Amino acid sequence: MSWMPGDGFDSIDQSDGGFSIEPPIIEPEESYTPEVEPEPLPDIEPLPEPEPLPDMEPLPESEPLPEIEPLPEIEPLPESEPLPESEPLPESEPLPESEPLPAPDPQSPSMYPDVDNYDPATDYAVLGDPEADMGLWHQQEADHCAIVAQEFVLESLTGETFDEAALVAEAEANGWYAPGRGTPMDHLDSVLDAHGIETENRSDGTIDDIALALEGGDKVIVAVDSQEIWYPGQDPLLDDAPGLPWRGADHAVEVIGIVEAPEGAMVVLNDSGSPDGAGSMIPLDEFENAWADSDHRMVIAKPDGDGGI
Repeated sequence: MSWMPGDGFDSIDQSDGGFSIEPPIIEPEESYTPEVEPEPLPDIEPLPEPEPLPDMEPLPESEPLPEIEPLPEIEPLPESEPLPESEPLPESEPLPESEPLPAPDPQSPSMYPDVDNYDPATDYAVLGDPEADMGLWHQQEADHCAIVAQEFVLESLTGETFDEAALVAEAEANGWYAPGRGTPMDHLDSVLDAHGIETENRSDGTIDDIALALEGGDKVIVAVDSQEIWYPGQDPLLDDAPGLPWRGADHAVEVIGIVEAPEGAMVVLNDSGSPDGAGSMIPLDEFENAWADSDHRMVIAKPDGDGGI
């Protein structure tokens, strides 16, 4: 460590071989405080005394509330006389049993008294080939309507002869048909498919779809409400009433033609459920009503399928 003059140290002691630094002693200087006399504060005027509040007049004494008269006692209601016992209702007579709907008359020329079955000798404008298809019709056994409708189509498209009992056995073995329950709509074409016929099975069909199919040589099967095609207009208020046991699609038929008859447009059916179902003609509006109960389910079978001709 070095030291320079003027650093403020008085001496360096090296007597012990080292060195030490002793700070100088600084004498305190006397402080100087000037004597200043403060100016006196001005006199503050005293606040005026507040005026006394005027005397308040006392509130008048309130009049006492009048005494409330007690309510009169309520007289008890007189005891009511007991009601006379009601006479028992007379027993109602049981309703007569409703007569079952009549079965179609095999001797009648048609299920529709004012409409004949299709006659190929007429000169009606026609779509399809009802004359040829009517020759393939026969009445079904039991609840085989969907299988027999497919039988009609198979024989028409292949030129071969098929046996109803054999086709029923085939359908039952494959789960497409159950005795007493019939054929589910999803299997309305299963027998045709199994025999190589190209098909289209769908809902939401239209009468135009049927007309185009017939015009192109295709075959058509539809699901309908049997009661509405066998007994049209018998009770039109009940035709579409929900919840009735006979309402709903329960029958399958082949549509073999559409004709323009003097009575109006007619749909020609091969209906295996009727004893007179070969070429039965149904008014178009009645057919539409019966078909609507199946959501217009239809099967279109094409003649150019693998098993067709």
